[in-house]
Amino acid sequence: MKPTFDFSPLCQAFFSKRLMAQCKASPHTISAYAQTFRLLMAYAQKRLHLPPSKVSLTQLDAIFIAEFLDHLESGRSNGTRTRNARLASLRSFYLYAALEAPQHAALIQRVLAIPYSGTRGGW
Repeated sequence: MKPTFDFSPLCQAFFSKRLMAQCKASPHTISAYAQTFRLLMAYAQKRLHLPPSKVSLTQLDAIFIAEFLDHLESGRSNGTRTRNARLASLRSFYLYAALEAPQHAALIQRVLAIPYSGTRGGW
């Protein structure tokens, strides 16, 4: 099966349509979310050996996202609050993706089930 490089256009639409146009998010919020995605793409590029334009949503599954969050805490020495803020940004994106890419509903559901640090339960 030929891979689809659907992450980049979905990410762009999330920022331009969802955050800017629909939610009218503040420049501070947009900047914070953008930083999360810069970090995610740098991590993906290193791990997957692919440029961001070649990344597929299927590669950014719950296991990958959980590993990215662990990397933030261990590799970048981010605290729980920062990790949870990054997860909140990603959850917002995946909620948007659920509407725009329903063919990935199961993958999205698993990502959305990742718990915040300091909360009970698992995924």
